[in-house]
Amino acid sequence: MSDEIWHEDRLNREADAKFLIRFLINRIEERARSGRTRSYVLNVNASWGTGKTFFLERLQRQLESEQYPVAYVNAWADDHAADPLLSVMSAIDEAIQPLIVHDEEQVERWRKVKATASIVAVSIAKGAIKHWARKAIGEGADAIGEAVFGNDQSSDGRSQPVMADSINAELNSAIDDYSNKLLSGFRRNREMIDRFRSGLKEFIEKVDTGSLHAPLFVLIDELDRCRPLYAIELLERIKHIFETDNVVFIIATDTDQLGHSVKAIYGSDFDAERYLMRFFDRSYEFEEPSVEEYVIELCARYRINEEDSYSLPRGVDVATYLAGCFHFLGLTLRDVDQCLDIIRIIETTWIWPDLKIQICLLAPLVAIYQQKRSIKGVEIIKIELKKILETRSSTGNTWLFNKEGAAPFDGSAAFQGLLVGSVKTLSASSELENNSFRSPSNNLTTSWVTRQFQDELISLHSVDGKLIREDAFSITRQYPDFIRSAGRLVGPAFDKDGAKPRN
Repeated sequence: MSDEIWHEDRLNREADAKFLIRFLINRIEERARSGRTRSYVLNVNASWGTGKTFFLERLQRQLESEQYPVAYVNAWADDHAADPLLSVMSAIDEAIQPLIVHDEEQVERWRKVKATASIVAVSIAKGAIKHWARKAIGEGADAIGEAVFGNDQSSDGRSQPVMADSINAELNSAIDDYSNKLLSGFRRNREMIDRFRSGLKEFIEKVDTGSLHAPLFVLIDELDRCRPLYAIELLERIKHIFETDNVVFIIATDTDQLGHSVKAIYGSDFDAERYLMRFFDRSYEFEEPSVEEYVIELCARYRINEEDSYSLPRGVDVATYLAGCFHFLGLTLRDVDQCLDIIRIIETTWIWPDLKIQICLLAPLVAIYQQKRSIKGVEIIKIELKKILETRSSTGNTWLFNKEGAAPFDGSAAFQGLLVGSVKTLSASSELENNSFRSPSNNLTTSWVTRQFQDELISLHSVDGKLIREDAFSITRQYPDFIRSAGRLVGPAFDKDGAKPRN
């Protein structure tokens, strides 16, 4: 069962999940023994692309397989809701209903919990409306007074103390009345929240005696993508309303991005990190994947491994080649994000259905461009590549592939050979036949590179095996133009820190 749940787990998130389940179950038991509330709020902090959504989806299935009730909340999909409490309760309801459908007593007990939650949600929403309305009116009170009463002066310029005294008395009476209603409303809201907590606690305790186990897990995803105010309100609802026995929240966020949301509300100088830790009992950080693991994960996610789209020697897959290339060039995970985005855009806009993209050439060119180096002109490209290669060679990095059933493939040799030969303006195939393209090193890699361009010239510029153009150029000559166009499209998809592409 576990193997099925964690199929395609390329970042070893199964180990994270099983560790956290043990920690959370044992920790709330420890809390109960020490007289504390048997609840917990865990923040799973990880940047974009490191598998938060995959983790939560598989964690939900893992917990359900162990007979725990689990609610899943996509906060970003629900941030249009009037109040975050409604979104959370809706998810919990969807999780609970199928589990109690044949138990009339539990159905009725759950109906009462939902009814109380609805009252709490309405009360909170009304309070928020009054708060913001009062704030807006209060700020304009002086202007309203002047508009209605002028400057409290008669037509002859004398003040009117009687009118002022009367107004003050009425205002004081109204303020006293409003204060009493406000306090009374606050007490009612607090009573309803207490009733909701106790009802939810009792319901879960009853469930725990049957085929299901406590606690109830609530998994929240995409919080860092929500409207700033909605994200903050959701955290407040969790802290103030759901702090009851046998309820565990696991909230997956890019906490840096969530901090930006907090600062959008409270100001750029606000200590967002410290503020957020008020809502979380602990944060758990995923181990950052290696460049190789990350590339393989993204290639699988975006299907950048289709044999029909990219050309590579037999036995070498696109993900393995790209992982080796980007590791060899010393790219960071953020660099990899941007490079793969450019490659995807080029594939999307590719107009030669009978020709594959020469990823051996495209990948290093994209990396050079992403590193803010020039790709204008063959000689400049060769110089920039040489700089990178010299830097990497000093680290002792190697880039070799030797898959079972395939000849050894030297990635760095292909890398250099392509730039030395194939990026040059390729003329008629007669030059290729005269071996002018071939490297002095007669290895399998160079032979494969030569064959790729021979096949391209024949496919595009020949009839019945004969060239119809003597000045034919390879499409690879246009790769720098493709990359620059794709790069201009990439820019707006990243936030100001250069992270987290949205599409």
